[in-house]
Amino acid sequence: MSYPFSINCVPAYSRDYKNKKEILADYLANKDFQVSDVSNRGYINKQDCLKMGIACLTVRYGNLRKVTSINVIKNKMN
Repeated sequence: MSYPFSINCVPAYSRDYKNKKEILADYLANKDFQVSDVSNRGYINKQDCLKMGIACLTVRYGNLRKVTSINVIKNKMN
């Protein structure tokens, strides 16, 4: 099975973020994000990203009006 280089997601379980710092803190704490790609559904966290070889996690936040990305390899925001 081939996994994508990047995955688009939104906060899971009705969470929302005000800033990038909050997103990174939850990602590093291995909290779930909901996958929002057309071909993929479900939930993903840091452990899943590392296991699947995903390099970039794109996250929508601020009531889905803003977007940022996490460099999974370096554990920091792009």
